[in-house]
Amino acid sequence: MDVTLNEHEALPGDIYLVCSDGLNDMVDNADIELVLNSLQANLPLAASQLVMIANDNGGDDNISVILAKVSSQTTPDAKKNGVLSWLFGR
Repeated sequence: MDVTLNEHEALPGDIYLVCSDGLNDMVDNADIELVLNSLQANLPLAASQLVMIANDNGGDDNISVILAKVSSQTTPDAKKNGVLSWLFGR
């Protein structure tokens, strides 16, 4: 398995999506972006909407979605280490 890892500063308002190929293969990136932009104030609803779209498009595989939004209350350590350290304990 080839893994590509990029590190970026986590800024307030950024939304991070971790998903399985069951979502990524069934929902176009533009549709994912539209859902996240429209429902960014309600991430549980956004995740449910993404799963529903994937199922409506065939739902050929398991569909997993994790959404995380960087708050303005983020600690300096979290900003320095990025969201991946929070998600994966790096």
